[in-house]
Amino acid sequence: MSDDVVFVQSFVLAANEATSPASKRSFLPTKLHDFLRKLLRTAFILACIGLAVVDSSDSIKGAFESNENRPFAIILAETLWANSYQSRSAIVLAIFSCRLTQWRNLRTVVRSMNLWRANELTKIRRLSFLLFTSSFSLHFSNIVLNWIQDEGLFDDANSNKTYGHDACYAWFDHCVSRTSYDVTETLLVEVAFILSQQVLISGLIFVWMAVQTMRRLRREITGEKVTLTVASWSDTEDILSRDKINTWKSTYVDISRFVEYFNAYFSPILLVSVGLDVFTVLGLCANLLVSGKWYSLMRWFRYVWTVGVFLSYATVCFIPFILLHEEAKKLDRILRDFVWTLEKKRNADKKQVWPEKCALLKRMDKLHLLVEKNPLTIEAGGLFHFSRRSLIGIITTVATTLLITSEILNRSAGAS
Repeated sequence: MSDDVVFVQSFVLAANEATSPASKRSFLPTKLHDFLRKLLRTAFILACIGLAVVDSSDSIKGAFESNENRPFAIILAETLWANSYQSRSAIVLAIFSCRLTQWRNLRTVVRSMNLWRANELTKIRRLSFLLFTSSFSLHFSNIVLNWIQDEGLFDDANSNKTYGHDACYAWFDHCVSRTSYDVTETLLVEVAFILSQQVLISGLIFVWMAVQTMRRLRREITGEKVTLTVASWSDTEDILSRDKINTWKSTYVDISRFVEYFNAYFSPILLVSVGLDVFTVLGLCANLLVSGKWYSLMRWFRYVWTVGVFLSYATVCFIPFILLHEEAKKLDRILRDFVWTLEKKRNADKKQVWPEKCALLKRMDKLHLLVEKNPLTIEAGGLFHFSRRSLIGIITTVATTLLITSEILNRSAGAS
């Protein structure tokens, strides 16, 4: 689609619907194509879920059978961290596939609201391609580091570990070859994770468009407020027309409606993504606290790099959500000052009531109440909304948990 602002994500996720006139003339081939695409998507997601369940069960089984003198929760975290982002991929893709129609409707809502100008469409489409390239490159670097670690290149020369392509990789009582393991893990874990990132990126682009629209609205209202400040009460109607106020109100109502649709679709996806990314960080850090003293410098670098990447996934990547909420708060303050300015000018003019201008004041007051009651917050599963405070809370929670874990490990080491 020429106006699809997330055209890269739509293509990679096979989320585009066939609506061309040529497709309508060839009804059966189009239906068959859509059916095969849906079948392949479903089979891929079911395979991802199955592998995630098998790997997670294997890790939980290993945690229960462990003889380590550490609390079970810490053992579970350090063994399950590698399965958490794997499970995140499967769950996000499953939600996306089951609610694909709603995602398409959300994309249609974004297009119908005209949240961007014609000359900005190219920039947004470039952003779609840039975010795909960045997310792919970032995770590909993680794949390379993981492969180097599996080859033993991060271990010391005196390590007793042996590596080879004929090694036996055990899943429960089954043994698979190294090649089969690598192909399966790459396809059903790494590729699935990159695809799940595209689902989140599409949401980030939608919200970024709303942020840009809010900034334009705020600047326009600020400019009118500055002009009105130096004008007299009698000139108010010439500067501030009823149509202009209605346009502002319509724009904010459209953005508020978009946020409602966005939360209805993305709220569970965001909760799963943030929760499992934070668990990945905690598991990696627990692994470093427990076994870090035996790791080489390169292995430390690999784990610290992964911690930074997944912590940014859970915090920094959602900055557009925070910006949207803060733009609404800024607009609320500007409109409050705007209304106060109009009231001061009205009270200063004691000679005439000016009913038309009083009507404009009432409309501005209603616009302010609309913005005040709809702060444009993006939610994650209804448990929290994205703000500066929530991101600081995530980082604080991670740091506090790691401090407690370190203290528990020190006491366990002292007791043994």
